[in-house]
Amino acid sequence: MRNIAIIPVFLLLFGVVAEKVEAQQVQPTVIDGSVKFKKSGEAVVGANVLLQTKDGKVVLGFAGTDKDGNYAIRYNGRRDTVMLKVAGFNVKPVMRIVPFRSQTVNFEVEYDKIAIREVVVKAEPVERRGDTLNYYVSSYIDSLDRNIGDVLKKMPGIDVKSNGQILYNNKAINKFYIEGLDMMGGGYGQAVNNVRARDIASVQVLENHQPVKALEGISFSDKAAINLKLKDKAKGTFASTVTLGGGYRPFIWYAAIAAMQFSASHQFLATFKTNNCGEDITSELSSFYGGLADLDPLTDVHNPSVPGIDRERYMDNITHALSANTLFKLDSDRTITVKCKYIHDLEKFASQSRTVYYLPVAEPLEIAENTFAAEKGDAMEIGMHYNSNSRRRYVDESFTARADFDSHYGYVKTGEDSLAQRYDGTPKVRFDNRFHSDKVVRGGILSFISTTDYGQLPDQLTVTPVVFPEIFGEEKIDVGSIVQYANTRKFDTKNSVNFDWRIKNFGIAGGLGANADIERLKSSLCRTDSSGSLMTSPDSLANNIYWRRLDVLMPLYLSYYDGGLSISFSATADYMNLYMNDAVRGTDREMNRVFVNPSLMISGKISPDLKYHFYAFTGNEIGSGASNICSGYVMSDYRVVSSYDGKITEAKSTNLSAGIDYGNALVSVFGSLEASYYRRKSNLMYGYEYSGSLTKIESYAIDNMTQGYSLSGRIEKRFDDIATTVGIPVSYSRTYLSVLRQGTVMPTAYWSLPVGLNISTDILKRMLRINYSLTCSRSQSIIYGSTEELDPIDALSQKLDVNVTAVKGLTFNVTGEHYHNSEVENGSRSMFFLDAGITYKTPTMEYIISGRNLLNTTSFNQALYTDITAYSYIYKLRPWSLILKVRFNIR
Repeated sequence: MRNIAIIPVFLLLFGVVAEKVEAQQVQPTVIDGSVKFKKSGEAVVGANVLLQTKDGKVVLGFAGTDKDGNYAIRYNGRRDTVMLKVAGFNVKPVMRIVPFRSQTVNFEVEYDKIAIREVVVKAEPVERRGDTLNYYVSSYIDSLDRNIGDVLKKMPGIDVKSNGQILYNNKAINKFYIEGLDMMGGGYGQAVNNVRARDIASVQVLENHQPVKALEGISFSDKAAINLKLKDKAKGTFASTVTLGGGYRPFIWYAAIAAMQFSASHQFLATFKTNNCGEDITSELSSFYGGLADLDPLTDVHNPSVPGIDRERYMDNITHALSANTLFKLDSDRTITVKCKYIHDLEKFASQSRTVYYLPVAEPLEIAENTFAAEKGDAMEIGMHYNSNSRRRYVDESFTARADFDSHYGYVKTGEDSLAQRYDGTPKVRFDNRFHSDKVVRGGILSFISTTDYGQLPDQLTVTPVVFPEIFGEEKIDVGSIVQYANTRKFDTKNSVNFDWRIKNFGIAGGLGANADIERLKSSLCRTDSSGSLMTSPDSLANNIYWRRLDVLMPLYLSYYDGGLSISFSATADYMNLYMNDAVRGTDREMNRVFVNPSLMISGKISPDLKYHFYAFTGNEIGSGASNICSGYVMSDYRVVSSYDGKITEAKSTNLSAGIDYGNALVSVFGSLEASYYRRKSNLMYGYEYSGSLTKIESYAIDNMTQGYSLSGRIEKRFDDIATTVGIPVSYSRTYLSVLRQGTVMPTAYWSLPVGLNISTDILKRMLRINYSLTCSRSQSIIYGSTEELDPIDALSQKLDVNVTAVKGLTFNVTGEHYHNSEVENGSRSMFFLDAGITYKTPTMEYIISGRNLLNTTSFNQALYTDITAYSYIYKLRPWSLILKVRFNIR
């Protein structure tokens, strides 16, 4: 099955590359000339001159005539004879067969007066102009598409995730514009999921997009950007979409309001959404460019893992989300953006699980749990952003502040034992400031970049009854609770100044950087007596750690860029000073290191459609913060305590990647092929000691290496005549690592092979729309030198969505899903879901009746591996439900 799935994809991609590479080995053939009217001798402006095969069935190249009627076509191939065809508005087509060689071919054409009763101008679905692709929305949209994300999913070469993140040729985009303005920043998922599809005329993909104008032609980018072009009637017009809904099993509601306005000088987008029917309305508010540095809690309740199905099938929630974004354009180069959002979210999870830990020279350890958990959170965030982007100067300043109020609780039953857990992390506060300046000065570019973050996170986890009695010096404790307290404060700043000299196509840059990472972590693990009073704990259960890392950086950059080829090499010398103090144990430690971290990036074009890239990097890692050097025990959840004895990780990593990207707008074929390798050498291993359902983690000074590689490819083709898009993704990855369990090092490996098929068709011209997706995968964990053999897991998921428009405005929808997992032992290995709905649209209103989980499937079964641990889950699902929604627009 694997060979059958992989071979066609890789042969097709290899064939495309081979054809292009072969074509580069011959000198381009140039056919030029002029096109004039036969009688008047006037130049014909805007006529199309097509270079075709002799039979006229395949277009090899084309050009348009300029203001003087001249054209020129270049073709890097081999032919004996070709056909030249001239066509245009009010021009009689002319065809001529000529020998294939560089030559001048002039045409005289006759004027063709056309009597037109009704004119319908239909553009090609997608066209290329240099590094810009234009997708015309009218070629992809149908009556069921509400937001622009619905249409983007049909465009070849573009992928849209459920949270609104966009990938072009399997790479995340670096900018998202609406009429050339970047209001959303990294939070553009809100626009993808809320901007009305009917208001967009075209979607532009800006390949190799450099967002800083001062760096255009100097600093190369291999990322693409998206720009939405509005219809004229939508520019400057206030519009809103309102959706209201209610239903049963249990009582469920859904409400969403999106208001927007996009003018030349001002843009605005605000949303309010609320539901308790499981729909995800918060992930679209995330930033896809990074944003606030996260503070991971030191401890938390034990949650079931998330199943590999749509959130709406299992999530029991009450969610409210409010966001507002506005941009003011001060002049042609400067903008100010203000953003704010508020989220209230209560989520409940329930599952049964079986975890199997494979151990050296012992029977595997099996743990069965019934878990219920609830997470309640409130988050508020506000941000301001100033941007000035001119040819001579770039200034970007942003400030973000966020506060989170989290409270989690849950229950776990293992065998005859049960326990309660409660977490409080209130409030988590974070501040982030980012500044970036590039200025064109005599001879080059002067750049200054500064990023500063501050965060504070208090943690408290209470587990009843007491687990890990041995760390309190007792064999068994029958009363009271165990309480983990923690408080983390972190300050981080990164600053650099660089000067980039340019000498024609060559560049050399150097500079100076200064970074600081300062943390204070306090924690204590206590227990209470029968009255609830805290008892005194030994120092072995407490931490008071100060962590300070200072880096002085001296980077050197060498580059070459000629518009088609980009080569950049960098080597950064890093002097690091690390100081740590453990106040509980009265110890401190200081380290000084000097590193050189080199990297190389090469990218270029074989043709306008075919691009390649190569990347290599070697880096050094010293520690990862105060939380990973705690000598006192820390309880991360009810099953796990850890102590790292102050040991510092020192690691060196190497990353290599290479790939090609293909995008031919003329035939609507897009594809990518990527290969990567990584290796990490470290001086520490984390050892796991299991005792029943409890785990201790400690660090050991054992040299080890983790390495792996991956291959991934994707090809997608749009068949315009039948309005069908077909995509085939495939990938393979393999990782080698060592695992330390019960004091024994176990060499292991893990590999996975997923293959997919995606088909979207509107073959009956918007009367029947079908979407089908299929993913087949095989994965396996391997323990070398062990008699224990883990069976591979074969998993399959497929989804079929059928929409039938019987009469104008009335559409019936049926969706079926099928999942299969070969290693499920308790419950069915195959699971089926059925949804159905009816949509009725009038010129002003839309009515939707949706039924979910009509087969009333009560659980979802899943098996998976992580390193050499096997997990089996049975997730509790939402019951069947019926909801009525009403949607209308206000303009």
